[in-house]
Amino acid sequence: MSAEIGIPAARQQVVVSIYNISTGSLMLLWGRIADIYSRRLVYLAGSSLFTVSNLCLPFTKYEIPFHIVRFLQGMGAAAIIPSGIGIIASTFPRGKARNNAYVCISAVASVGSVLGNIFGGVIGSLLSWEWVFWIPAILAAVATVLAYFGVDWIGGVLVSSSLVLLLAAFTQANVIGWSTPWIPPLIVGSVLLLAAFCFWQHRLEKLNDRAKEPLVRVSMFRNLQFSALFVLVGCFYASFNSFLVFVTFFYQDYLALGEIDTTLRFLPAGIAGFLISFAVSPALSRIRAFYILVLGLACSVISPFIMAVPIPPSTSYWAYGFPAMCLCLSIEVVWPVVSLLIAARLSTADQGMGSGLLQSVNNVGRALGLAIATAVQTKTQGFDEADVDTFEGSAGFLYGVRAAQWTNVGLAATALCIAVAFFRDLGRA
Repeated sequence: MSAEIGIPAARQQVVVSIYNISTGSLMLLWGRIADIYSRRLVYLAGSSLFTVSNLCLPFTKYEIPFHIVRFLQGMGAAAIIPSGIGIIASTFPRGKARNNAYVCISAVASVGSVLGNIFGGVIGSLLSWEWVFWIPAILAAVATVLAYFGVDWIGGVLVSSSLVLLLAAFTQANVIGWSTPWIPPLIVGSVLLLAAFCFWQHRLEKLNDRAKEPLVRVSMFRNLQFSALFVLVGCFYASFNSFLVFVTFFYQDYLALGEIDTTLRFLPAGIAGFLISFAVSPALSRIRAFYILVLGLACSVISPFIMAVPIPPSTSYWAYGFPAMCLCLSIEVVWPVVSLLIAARLSTADQGMGSGLLQSVNNVGRALGLAIATAVQTKTQGFDEADVDTFEGSAGFLYGVRAAQWTNVGLAATALCIAVAFFRDLGRA
């Protein structure tokens, strides 16, 4: 695909990052729109945009237009997720029914991510790369068929612009270098826009005008535990997403495995996640949520640790790769707990905003985590990737990948420390 469109190796991460930038920067706005207008309408609009963008991507044969349509694809996903979670929160009452609903969503997401990798590898091997986008378009179209008090547009523009600038700066800095003159102004501009957004939200909240509802009630963040939860989520997803990316680099680039061989090595992650999801819901009603959260975060520390330590690459996959993948069940354990925490602390009217905020932190964490880990890899591997034809068997490349995994260990350990420090009082759900 990259060769046909003309995307050089140094910019291939942008294909992934541009999607995370779009979803991470717009999810909060979509969540608030869903709360104010209609969660169902926002869901249908997002699903329709996701369908159309997937249909158009294979026909986009140049790099810049491809990135633009990819951004629109992420915009559709940004509308689907918070509105869908808001529908669940408003449909199911608090208690076992809502616990089961969140666990089911988490299980489906985990299995979907793994099956997506497997099917992507199979489709890439048996069909043309265009079908990697056309098949999701067909599925999204089926889901779309089945399936005004006022929006704070100023706040939406401020926070979306801030996140776009921040994520663009971090993702592009790894490609063109941190010393590029326009990278620091992007970061400064992002911070200033974020400060303006916080001031504007505080002002709207003080006005208490139903015609001018804020996107986020900043007073919520006076609760230290509430604020700590979002830092925990950001660090966890930064580590989890980056871990999977660099495991892929290890198998495909260093060991030179094919798409199907690589995706089969990810299969235990989906199976383990699917199986543990059946235990999470009953466990939440019997075991303190704190212990469940710590268990999930501990698993998220161990996974990248296994891939970071200097185990000889010739070692059997079953000795280290298999347990590392199985411990990816962490996402099935952590996500239901944090989702229930957010749902319990917000009113029914603010469920879309809460899920949008949570998903925004999720996607921003993914993008920043990958950017930071990539920067560590680039700095430590000791060569410019543009000067190398292959990474197969490269000691420098392996050193850089392991350094990136140590970064992921640090991020996951930070999330674990936050849980121990701020959430020891969590009881049964």
